[in-house]
Amino acid sequence: MSFFSRNKNMNSSMYFISDLDEEKDLKNDDMDFKIRTVLIILDVLAFIIFLILFNNIVLCNGRCRKYAKVDSWKLQELMAQSGLVQNLNEIKSITDLPNPIYNSNSVLIKGKYKVRVNKTKNVVIVYEKGDDGKYQKSVKVMSAIVGRDIRVNTEYNIGDRWLWIKNQNGNYSKFVTQVSGNVVFESIAYKKKGDLSSLNYVEFDNLGNSIDGSFIKLQYADAQWIFDNLDYDTIVEFYESEDLNGVNVPEVKKISLENDKKNWDPTYTGSESPWNKVKNDGKKK
Repeated sequence: MSFFSRNKNMNSSMYFISDLDEEKDLKNDDMDFKIRTVLIILDVLAFIIFLILFNNIVLCNGRCRKYAKVDSWKLQELMAQSGLVQNLNEIKSITDLPNPIYNSNSVLIKGKYKVRVNKTKNVVIVYEKGDDGKYQKSVKVMSAIVGRDIRVNTEYNIGDRWLWIKNQNGNYSKFVTQVSGNVVFESIAYKKKGDLSSLNYVEFDNLGNSIDGSFIKLQYADAQWIFDNLDYDTIVEFYESEDLNGVNVPEVKKISLENDKKNWDPTYTGSESPWNKVKNDGKKK
């Protein structure tokens, strides 16, 4: 009996040990499976993040330049906040730009719009191409300050864009669209970069006149429209004429005497602008 009991106990002990090992192996296998699953998920997530970053940072440099019309200034502001720039060749001052190349033999690309800048009247007229390929329908008319240094009887395609640029007098202009070299469309200047309450109102009241320079200065909304809508295939022509071909130029109100509003461009639509404050009757002041 004792022999039988001893064998039985030994057998029982062996089976007991075998069960423990099997349970331990199952737990290890389960843990290994979970670890492998987590690692695979992390690898997939890392690959997705890499693709997103590659697409938005590396590829965006070329794509953003080509499609600046679509991406618009909002993307530039986001990129600026993120420490990114739209172009590899970042331009901080108008003095960094070269003089335009005149009498170029390059063939111009004809896109949806053509812009005619009348130096005599200081007016910018945007024409849309018709079904016949001609630019006869005016879609935008803007009062401007056209620099005297710009030559007439010249045509260019739109170039690069910059959200802000420093002018020679130390002021800053927004929505800068390059025509050629240092010939640019831009907003009326601000005394501080990024501060829309620091408008150079004396310059604003010069809209419709000519001053020295190679720029075409516009109201905030007009400069933004050009920045957002004119692509690289837009032709810009400079000419002189007393005749505007029946086009009516919107009147621009002088603002220098508007003490509580003169530091803001009236065409800026932000709610913080005093031009957009609402009276108790629901109407603008």
